[in-house]
Amino acid sequence: MSKADRLRFLTAKVGHDRYTVPIYEAAAGNRCVTLFRTLMSSFCENNCRFCSFRRDRGQRRERWEPHELARVAMQVWREGQISGLFLSSCVERDPDTTVGREIEAVDALRGMGFTGYDFLKAYNPLTDAT
Repeated sequence: MSKADRLRFLTAKVGHDRYTVPIYEAAAGNRCVTLFRTLMSSFCENNCRFCSFRRDRGQRRERWEPHELARVAMQVWREGQISGLFLSSCVERDPDTTVGREIEAVDALRGMGFTGYDFLKAYNPLTDAT
């Protein structure tokens, strides 16, 4: 699958999350910022009934490699289309691995000179709704 196809898939599917759409404006310090919102992965170990990515649902799955996502986000940021990144993910393997991949992506992005806003939506097993 091409990078463009993966981008469309993982940003479009984030809309199934109950919060908002892939690129959107959020309030930050009395101003609005445009954020690139995407999933790190659509592979999930959980089987939450409300989720379109639940483990037992047969559907296409995709994931970003951390450095690949960092390069894409950096390009969109340099083009002035976004001010930051909102990154969430399905739980792939386990919560520690999932959050570690998100942090690796943001570390790579920062290493490339990104100075924008970043937000990681981390999995909390205490609130698992399976």
